[in-house]
Amino acid sequence: MKNAALLALTIILVSCAHSWKGDEEAFEAGGVTFRAMSVEPLPDLSTPRGCHHTVLLGDILTVFGGHTNGFKSLQTAEYFSGGAWHEMQMMYTHDFSAATKLPDGRIMLMGGTPDDFGIDQSWGAEMYDPLTHVFSSDGILDRKRARSSALVLPDGGVLVSGNWYAPDGLGLYRPGEGFRELDPPSLERTDPFILPASEDKIVVFGSEGIRGEALDGTVDVVGGSPYHDPFLDSWRLIVNKTPSTESFQIAPFTYLLVARNRETHDYAVIKFTGGRFSMLDMDKTLPLEGLEGNIEWLGNLQVDRPERMAWIQGMDAGGNVYLARIHYDAVLEGNQASVTFYCAAIPGDRHFSQAAVMMPGGRFAMVGGVELSNVDGNPHLSNFSTTPHAFILHTYVSAEDTHPGTIIITAALVALLLLVAAVTLLHRRKSGESRNEEETAETPGAKGDLMSRITALMEEKQLFRRTDLKLADIALELGTNVTYISACINGQAGISFNEFLTRYRVQYAQDLMKRYPDKKVSQIAEEAGFSGERSFFRNFKKITGVTPRQWIESGK
Repeated sequence: MKNAALLALTIILVSCAHSWKGDEEAFEAGGVTFRAMSVEPLPDLSTPRGCHHTVLLGDILTVFGGHTNGFKSLQTAEYFSGGAWHEMQMMYTHDFSAATKLPDGRIMLMGGTPDDFGIDQSWGAEMYDPLTHVFSSDGILDRKRARSSALVLPDGGVLVSGNWYAPDGLGLYRPGEGFRELDPPSLERTDPFILPASEDKIVVFGSEGIRGEALDGTVDVVGGSPYHDPFLDSWRLIVNKTPSTESFQIAPFTYLLVARNRETHDYAVIKFTGGRFSMLDMDKTLPLEGLEGNIEWLGNLQVDRPERMAWIQGMDAGGNVYLARIHYDAVLEGNQASVTFYCAAIPGDRHFSQAAVMMPGGRFAMVGGVELSNVDGNPHLSNFSTTPHAFILHTYVSAEDTHPGTIIITAALVALLLLVAAVTLLHRRKSGESRNEEETAETPGAKGDLMSRITALMEEKQLFRRTDLKLADIALELGTNVTYISACINGQAGISFNEFLTRYRVQYAQDLMKRYPDKKVSQIAEEAGFSGERSFFRNFKKITGVTPRQWIESGK
């Protein structure tokens, strides 16, 4: 048992040593250290586009609207599945529009500029169902809008505000009733923030008027009297177009925003809580100088609440992409947040800009974008040229949290353990111990043996039917570690652990549908291990390419 434990520990440490790859490359610019990110290319979009919405729905990247080359508005959307992009027809164009995620998982798209060249405003509002890939309409907006924002209410309603070169107002959507106009805010804004400040107070604020003019620190209260916060007189808030306020919420009624000083042009992270603004205390400031010109930090701050981290994206005039990772946990206890910076060069001769979307595991998807050029060392965007290119940025989050001193010590320990393991195995051979244990540790057949044990566990015990099944559960059953199992499934089956489980669940569901044609879909989903009907439909189509009903009708 001691030898087996020693070997298992060796495998874990060797795996950790390999994951340090992300920390091997770092460089400086303007006295700031940036860690290198790797760039993984994805297949191109069906249509080049920019100023669109990119949303992660479950594990599927989906893009909505925007415009293409020549600044021509698009009435299409695309989702990424099966290694390719699939284009869909929307009901309306949505360039410079609002998008928000509803409680039932659907996306609501509102307004935008309907004509080419970003001209005019639109009445159009529609819903997208990611399970069926179907767009539907439920009335029109309270007024024609472009560059507006939305907030989903606890009762399923939606507040919308903001406009561009047209009168602003406050609208309310109710399911089945459509939109109606509410009392207007005291200031007309473009791309405003609409946030719950408490259980019974919703506020509207922003730094830009409907013609791009600078606004003061007036904060409107929905159904109440406005108030003034002098903090916003000095700092200009940068627009955040993520589809949910939860994207930048760190605690109840507490949000992180990106702002730029109106005089010094420095960037900062702002905390909004209790209806008031304050500076987030960080151990490093957001740098202004990049590898090629100045860095422009974008407003699409995104929060990973389980990891207590916030991410901010930036870009420079040469097309390099930057990420700032903020460990904000200490701030909630009155201490200082720590910041780490990353950088990656996007491949290609022409550089494009698009807001990145946070994915699990410290990854970020960049899909499409408008052309980016260098004007006096600053990034300049042109809406007349767009790109179909898509990439995944890898930050190696788990690796960089390791202190350099810990890496050196652990590396030495790994070397020592490998030496001990080698001596132990030599002793086993000489003493006639079981050859099977040797193969488990180091022969080519070991992975195959482990894979057969994993497969047998799935088929005999049907563990995949457990909705909450995790890698750790498999490791516990087989007496090994999660790293070894994950690598084995990925290497032998060529898929992730989640897809491995999904395939078993879909096959089991197919068998149930054949044997019990009258059984309810909800029962089939539950018995096969899916968390619900929506998850069942989404994953069934992802694996088979058809819906459950289409599969049944095909007689397979």
